[in-house]
Amino acid sequence: MRSLSSLQPSNLRNVAFQAIADANKAIELDPKYIYGYRVGGEVYAHKREFDRAIVDFTSILDINPKDAFTYGRRGSVYWLKGDYDRAIADFTKQIEIEPDNPEAYRGRGLAYADKRDNASALADYNKAIEITKRRIETGYRQLR
Repeated sequence: MRSLSSLQPSNLRNVAFQAIADANKAIELDPKYIYGYRVGGEVYAHKREFDRAIVDFTSILDINPKDAFTYGRRGSVYWLKGDYDRAIADFTKQIEIEPDNPEAYRGRGLAYADKRDNASALADYNKAIEITKRRIETGYRQLR
């Protein structure tokens, strides 16, 4: 087990390198081990190696095409990369699978906003607010 001291800023590069190595080893042992690809995708995204992150997230979707979370993660990477059309497509797919996920609407809204499609962005932001408000109200009623 690695110690918390390995997470010091001076060691983070080594931690990321080791995480990728561990993920690759896990994938080598079991090519359908989704968590290995997820670790790779997240580390590559954090390192701003967007194309490599997209490859890993796409590998997850090849194994499980109904993984809404991964559509959202890959959509976020496409958005960070400036590929707004692909980001919108991925967030739309996430919404198809999880229609009550406010983060999917928020992500798609950001991509629409960056495309200067303000009407679509506003519609998605309003939907995210509506879902969040409903969740808060439901939680409040459950507390009473």
